[in-house]
Amino acid sequence: MTIDEYQAKAHATSGYISGNDGDVKTCALGLGGEAGAFLDKLKKIYRDKHGFISGDDRKALLLELGDVLWKCSELATLLECPLETIAAMNLAKLRDRQERGVLDGAGDYR
Repeated sequence: MTIDEYQAKAHATSGYISGNDGDVKTCALGLGGEAGAFLDKLKKIYRDKHGFISGDDRKALLLELGDVLWKCSELATLLECPLETIAAMNLAKLRDRQERGVLDGAGDYR
């Protein structure tokens, strides 16, 4: 499955409407919640298991990561952009930073 095929199939499970600013806001807030759920599971692994990630922990983390991917996919759909385009833009940005020796550091436009 390509990333764009995933995006189309994921959107088929959504009630969000492209171009709806309210849906963009709701979905973006949901992305923060899903990322937080992933981080909370990881925190508990480090707190309770000294960082040892069991097979069950790995599965739980991957399920949460899938929820993050779904929200990212929906945001791309709501903003009317294929995930493949976003992935290509991101890789081009990183390649440019790498070529200029500025992968480390801070700021979007370094």
